[in-house]
Amino acid sequence: MKHTTEFILGLIGSVLGILFTIIWFFAGIEFWATFSSGFLGEPDNIVSDEAYGIGLIITLFQVFILSAVYIVSCIFSIPSFLEKSSKRSGIILLIGGILALIVNVASLIPSALLIIAGGLCFRKAPAESVKETA
Repeated sequence: MKHTTEFILGLIGSVLGILFTIIWFFAGIEFWATFSSGFLGEPDNIVSDEAYGIGLIITLFQVFILSAVYIVSCIFSIPSFLEKSSKRSGIILLIGGILALIVNVASLIPSALLIIAGGLCFRKAPAESVKETA
C-alpha cells in the first residue's frame, strides 16, 4: 500500500468529523438559538421558541452538509480509491476539507486533516521496497 499516510489522515479526519458533527448537532442548536435571540431583540437571559427554531434550521443545514462531506471523504480515502486515482481522491479530499471549514469553522481539526491528506495525494507515491532476506 503506497498511500498509507493519506489513508490514515483521511480516515482520522473523517471519523473525527463525524463525531464532531454528532456533538455539533446538540451544541449547535443552543449556539445558534442564543446567537439569533440577540437579533430578535429579546432580553439577555431569555431564548424564545422562535430562536430555537432558527437554531434548529441552521444546525440541521450544517449537519447535513458536514455529514455528506465526511462520509464522501471517508469513502475516497479508502486505499482502493487512492490506488486507482490518487489525484481525483486528493481533489475530493481538498474540496471536502475546505467546504467543511467554510460551513463550520469550529471543525478546524478534521478539516485540516482532510486538507493535508488531499495535498499529500498529489505527491508521487514512494516505490515499495523489497527487502532481501539473507
